[in-house]
Amino acid sequence: MFNDWKEEIQAHLIKEGYSVREFLGESRSWYYFRVNSSWIGDHIVKVQNGFLGYLKERVSG
Repeated sequence: MFNDWKEEIQAHLIKEGYSVREFLGESRSWYYFRVNSSWIGDHIVKVQNGFLGYLKERVSG
């Protein structure tokens, strides 16, 4: 079965309260998104599907 990780990660970010502005790209197993949150504002996050859930790091902002 084929998993579309980009769509699943984007849905996870929306569930966490982020407004996803755009998908920026993929590098190996990391997916980069420009997001907006009410606390931080616009910033870029990189997300990876990890063993126990999603790993998320803020890259800029």
